[in-house]
Amino acid sequence: MKKKKTLLGIFLIPILIIILIQGTLPFLTLVFSGIKSNLEENTIQMDAHMVEKNQVILENDMIEKWRSIYEEKDDLASELQGILDENEIDIQQFLASKELQQKYLEQVFPTIVEELQYNTTSGAFLILANDSSVDEEGSYQGFFVRDSDPQARTASNTDLLLERGNKRLAHNLSISLDTIWTTKFEMQGQGKRAADDFFYQPYLAALEHKNSNMLDLGYWSKPFVLADNKTDMHEMITYSVPLKYDGEIYGILGSEVSVSYLENYFSVKDLDSSQNAGYALMINKGDDQYEMLTGKGALYDAVARTDEEVTFTEKSSKNALYQVKGAQIGKQSIFAIIKPLDIYSNNVPYTDTEWVLCGFVTEKSVYGLGDLVYARILEAIISSAILAAGCVYIMTRYVTKPVYRL
Repeated sequence: MKKKKTLLGIFLIPILIIILIQGTLPFLTLVFSGIKSNLEENTIQMDAHMVEKNQVILENDMIEKWRSIYEEKDDLASELQGILDENEIDIQQFLASKELQQKYLEQVFPTIVEELQYNTTSGAFLILANDSSVDEEGSYQGFFVRDSDPQARTASNTDLLLERGNKRLAHNLSISLDTIWTTKFEMQGQGKRAADDFFYQPYLAALEHKNSNMLDLGYWSKPFVLADNKTDMHEMITYSVPLKYDGEIYGILGSEVSVSYLENYFSVKDLDSSQNAGYALMINKGDDQYEMLTGKGALYDAVARTDEEVTFTEKSSKNALYQVKGAQIGKQSIFAIIKPLDIYSNNVPYTDTEWVLCGFVTEKSVYGLGDLVYARILEAIISSAILAAGCVYIMTRYVTKPVYRL
């Protein structure tokens, strides 16, 4: 029996060593060839391409469509000039007259409503300046009309709601009044309520830079609810741009886009077919700190739970890949691909102008394919070795059987 085992060992051990070497060499070749890193790089590039595609679409709509309302400035200025000439007054007297301001609003309201109906924004507004102090509470004449279905175009205005403005405006165009409707804009004063920034920020910037192109002073607001009304569930971002006539700032014109409509630009399924991903609209605060504005997806929810500001650690400068600090989904880390939105002119007098679109993916999504390849090759090597050992053992016993008998 002892001789039998010795003979088996003489045949079996060298063959097993040869099999292991033959399996290990391709594996080591795979490791040092960089195939795993290439697979990971390709995965990151594919995710980066998807995020960039959505970033380009969103950026183009923000610049080309959502701020196109400013093209009405000439018609608005023409109507204003008619009011001034008819009443033989100057712009300063107009800003001090509530009656003339209301007459002006009735004349320009149909123009803005028509623009709204043929755009993809969720609403439009016009707020006229007056002689009130911007440091104190004040009432401002104007209107704010909202489109409940931006994708549909109806001649009857049944999809529109008036949020602010004289009820005659709504009556003239058969527009319903919203439940939160009031006649005027009630502002708290500059810096006192974030929901008023969509008016104060561009207005004050225009007063300080009257010689600038007003389009360059356009302001994108963070998500807010009009007047911080607790009963209003409509959260939005707005684009506001100052209006200038004869060297004086006479109002703020703008459009709004609902946060729910923004979610159409966050195609989570494109990043992960099982939707274990996410998108976020954020502001770069510097030092790898980002403020979350809004987003969509399971990973966005996981990141949003960590803090209002998110910290990133750079993993790949080539593809703008970052790891989210302190955020996990199960036991997996969350990674982010960040693409900037070029929506502001250079040297604008605002802070928080570096908006970005961020796509969130899991650690498994980034590194899982390379790890899977390694695991499968190791499984193949081990399985082959075990199978070969069994075959060699059986064949060795068969070959050595005559020797044992002899």
